[in-house]
Amino acid sequence: MKPKTKLLLYHLMWSAEAMTRPTYRTLSGSFESWAYQNGFLQRIHALEKADLLESRIEEGSLDRVYRLTQKGALKALDGRNPEIQWSREWDGKWRFILFDVPENRRPLRSQLRQTLQKAHFGCLQKSVWLSPDPTDHIHDELARLKVDASTLTLIEGRPCGGESVMDLVSSAWSFNEINRRYKQHQQHLTRLPSAQASDLPSKLKQWTEMERLLWATCMQKDPLLPEELLPKYYDGRKAWEHRVKIMRKAGTLMRKLHFDYSAK
Repeated sequence: MKPKTKLLLYHLMWSAEAMTRPTYRTLSGSFESWAYQNGFLQRIHALEKADLLESRIEEGSLDRVYRLTQKGALKALDGRNPEIQWSREWDGKWRFILFDVPENRRPLRSQLRQTLQKAHFGCLQKSVWLSPDPTDHIHDELARLKVDASTLTLIEGRPCGGESVMDLVSSAWSFNEINRRYKQHQQHLTRLPSAQASDLPSKLKQWTEMERLLWATCMQKDPLLPEELLPKYYDGRKAWEHRVKIMRKAGTLMRKLHFDYSAK
């Protein structure tokens, strides 16, 4: 998806009245004029075709109203809605991936680790990774790497050496680093420009660009584990709640300004 389209989804996401089920909002001719001037109108039509956005003419009005579909809202969140991730059920089983790639295939070993990190597996050791979720989503990625089956083992089950769930979670994922990233993001949220700030469109655009970047770094590291697996010292939930609160304020400014939100 092109950067401008991602920005548009982000804009619409936080300008909506609700997040997991965005509510219809009248976006008058001024919105369509703004979208046209910034090269977004064609993208809006493309988003409708892709079932990411939907529109209709309200009864008794000539205004066209838009909303993100649930698919569109998920896209605006780069494919991961924390609330949905945390609320998913866990069947009590761990999925382990063990590999022993020869030294002469070091690049493949690095690719394999990067693939598992991207899929939010936790690392118990350099060659032992685990996830609470089924591994179906990773099979195609592993197949593309052309890993010799004799060097890779997938196991589903439960540890039997007395290890607690929290022992595994704390060992496999660095929650200190995850919390550090959330703290950095939270600090940035406090810098939201006020409605009275001079040159507000420029400042708000810079602020939102950094907000998106910092949140992405949080999502890169956070596996968004099912709630029962989350450590007590995990800061992700309160960070998400704070983000929603502040981004609603930012969304109000976005709606009022209709500033140039195009990517350079």
